[in-house]
Amino acid sequence: MTIEAVIASNTPVRRRDARGGEFLEILDPAGLDIATTRGASVLSNHNSGSLDAVLGSLDDVRIEGDQVIGRVRFSSRPEIAAVVQDVRDGILRSLSVGYAVDEWKQGKDASGQRTMTAVRWSIREASFVAVPADPTARTRLANDPTLFDGCFTYLDERAIHSLGQRAGASQQRIDALIELGATIEQARAAFLNDMLDRSVTVRSNGNTMHNRNSLDNPETFQRAAAEAMYTRINATFTPSPEARQFVGMTCADVARECLHRAGVSVMGMTGPSVITRALQTTSDYPALLANLMNKSLRDAYVAAPGGIRRIAKQTEVNDFRAKYRIQIDHGGFVLEQVNESAEYPYGSFIDSKESYAIDTYGKIFSITRKALINDDLGGLGDVSRYLGFAAAEFERQALVNLLVSNSGSGPTMSDGQTLFHATHGNVGTGGVPSETTLSEARCAFRGIVSADF
Repeated sequence: MTIEAVIASNTPVRRRDARGGEFLEILDPAGLDIATTRGASVLSNHNSGSLDAVLGSLDDVRIEGDQVIGRVRFSSRPEIAAVVQDVRDGILRSLSVGYAVDEWKQGKDASGQRTMTAVRWSIREASFVAVPADPTARTRLANDPTLFDGCFTYLDERAIHSLGQRAGASQQRIDALIELGATIEQARAAFLNDMLDRSVTVRSNGNTMHNRNSLDNPETFQRAAAEAMYTRINATFTPSPEARQFVGMTCADVARECLHRAGVSVMGMTGPSVITRALQTTSDYPALLANLMNKSLRDAYVAAPGGIRRIAKQTEVNDFRAKYRIQIDHGGFVLEQVNESAEYPYGSFIDSKESYAIDTYGKIFSITRKALINDDLGGLGDVSRYLGFAAAEFERQALVNLLVSNSGSGPTMSDGQTLFHATHGNVGTGGVPSETTLSEARCAFRGIVSADF
């Protein structure tokens, strides 16, 4: 879990002093206090305010010519595994150090540029960064891919071992891949092939193992047959390739197919008898009819106009208990000018919360045996469309009822006031809609900040 890197060098870095004058800053490797530098933390982007930003530590530090070489030991915490992998792949390779200088030496370079050389200094931390000040500070793996190819051998072995266990591979198979020096990509391909071979073996032994996209899967068959029947309700609908073989079938034909799949003989049965038997014997037929009706209902629900829904947001909850929605307001987060070398000031958001709860609404509609025997899919489609329109209308009316509650003032909010209230700045002078009243309302709403809601 270690890798070597150039963490600092004597490469000049352009800086500005407090008066704005430019100079070249130079870190003299000979003046580094190695004893105090060993054991320093390795951070993410100089983030010294959080323990979560610690990626590892400097195990050892040494001087090689005009460079400071550090051996980085990474933590084995699972949450930084992605960062370690990016370092291994050479994606994250640049470093920067945070340091303290005990003694400076002023001078000038060959071109006459003022220089400030740190002749006694120590490293407090090293960080992986996106853009380093010293372009030579980077991992040795990135500088020379052939130099430290073995640094992550242990990482590869552990990753192959973990992947093999998750794939159900034997320990003998895992050890063989490691001994052969397989990369993680090669091991992943090998484990996938093993899994496919085991899948073929299981199917050849007669065990039930449906392909999700095969018509042997009841859910796939139900969906395909429902799509085929839906083409008779909506002529513009394009069925999937799996559904095309069922296009044109009547209700009785589909029922006969369901009975055949269930192993029930249909020889000598009339159309009404086949439908009755399919409704009583198999689960495929009722399920695909429900699928058909749901599809028609859903399409009508989506197509129904609903402008008022644009003021609401759809969400999901796990139960019927009261829920709280936190609302963040940016009104108090005002940016301020930051002077050179000054710290950025902290800001804060204003938050508020509102509560709500859900409930269940619905009605049952029966598909009659008579309608199926008459093969009246057009009539069933009309009914399902009306049900979709009814669901959309109910949703719209529920939103309207919420907005006009409390005599048109809207629901009561967490501050004890109704939604439309003078304290929220969203109530104007009552009157018949006119240029005056509408302009007043428009100006009032333009002055509202999110905290008012």
